[in-house]
Amino acid sequence: MNHRTSINLAKYIISQMKQVSFEISSQYLCFMDPFEDFSFPTFYKYILRIFSKGRMEPESLIVAAKYVHDFSLVSSVPLNKFTVKRITLCAMIMANSFVDDCSMSTLTYSKICNIQPSELEMMIGAFCSAIDFKFFVNVHDYTNWFQISGRDNVLVQ
Repeated sequence: MNHRTSINLAKYIISQMKQVSFEISSQYLCFMDPFEDFSFPTFYKYILRIFSKGRMEPESLIVAAKYVHDFSLVSSVPLNKFTVKRITLCAMIMANSFVDDCSMSTLTYSKICNIQPSELEMMIGAFCSAIDFKFFVNVHDYTNWFQISGRDNVLVQ
């Protein structure tokens, strides 16, 4: 389930990316070098690296997908090739913290992703503020995102 859930999270996030011109709406969540290759395999490897080195539970990926969706609905930061890795990283860290109370420290994640701890803390703060610190996922929402992540790829009505 881990690899399948990771693949489907990557596919979902890429499907939600808006093809818009790059605007720096938040200095903490925009980061990719415009010349960096962005493709599904590289994004999938990025998610898998965070997932495995962060010792995450598969449920964290499901919750992270919901957080990315929530973020994209309320934030002025576009979900595009320049922002997707940092937004996904913040979503995965917060989802893992919500699902597994014994999650890794910010310092550990900063080493995994090669980001300064202070910068990662600012990114997480901006992400949490954007989603209005709404981390709870009710059973109905979790079921919807579980189905998107691996089974029917449709929302439960």
